[in-house]
Amino acid sequence: MGDTDLHYLCNENVVVYKRKNSRTNCWYARVKLAHNNRWKKFTTRTEDLNEALKFAETQFSVLKELINHGVAVDTRRFSHVADLVIKEMEDQLKAGTGKVIFKDYIRAIYRYKDFFGKRYLKINLDKGKTGKRVIIARHNVRRYLERVKDRFEHLKSRKLGEMKDVDEFVFRLCDGSQPTDLHGAFEIMLTKAGLLNDANGRKRSLYSLRHTYATFQILYSKIDLHLLSKNMGTSIAMLEKHYSHLDVLHRADILAGRSDQIRGRKRNKETKIIELDSEVSSSHAEVISSDALERNY
Repeated sequence: MGDTDLHYLCNENVVVYKRKNSRTNCWYARVKLAHNNRWKKFTTRTEDLNEALKFAETQFSVLKELINHGVAVDTRRFSHVADLVIKEMEDQLKAGTGKVIFKDYIRAIYRYKDFFGKRYLKINLDKGKTGKRVIIARHNVRRYLERVKDRFEHLKSRKLGEMKDVDEFVFRLCDGSQPTDLHGAFEIMLTKAGLLNDANGRKRSLYSLRHTYATFQILYSKIDLHLLSKNMGTSIAMLEKHYSHLDVLHRADILAGRSDQIRGRKRNKETKIIELDSEVSSSHAEVISSDALERNY
């Protein structure tokens, strides 16, 4: 399979591994489904091995629980039946007859549902540069909001969908107070991670997160600029001004007249781009991979 650094759990029914040539450093996992002996693959969404092992083992237990309840985890029925399983577990917890591990199962099921795209996190923004708007967040935002919520004891038992009546700030310290400035802490974090400056030597800031979001959406999600502009609260003209060059790089094969897609073949990940300076001869052209170019932004 080309996977590396394999770790086995649950009598080798769970495997946590690194994916070769992956663009991220996250751990991946695959679990064997007992009812059909097929493997289910997913990302653990973490670079920490211990977190990845715990998440994969919990996912395996959740899948076993769902299968025992007759849930077809690979079909469209999953979302509906999973809700029934969650309710059953919650009822048992309230009655004092449920297992403590049910809390982990419930969270894991919610995460698993996200892989099917059945749940969305909608944010209503009342005051933005373009006025009111609705934002659809990335699925992994739910994970981080859960982590923020669970820092406060009085909110731990609530699900995100039950937080509409909570009139409290999201970004705050453990004592409930608001931080006066996040820029300093963010700079310290980037410095420790060796990411303070980008490939061109420019200093990164909190605003760089917005640029990262736009870049990844354009490069990897292939989202059209009109939809992206609506979600980001900006104009198509502004996106074209700052990010149109990414579309050119991403479609280099097509522009060069050598598109594998046109030939009906899978795109070659080793595609090379020759970068020419208009003031020098072609003999001084630099050949670098398209992946390297993408990482510069």
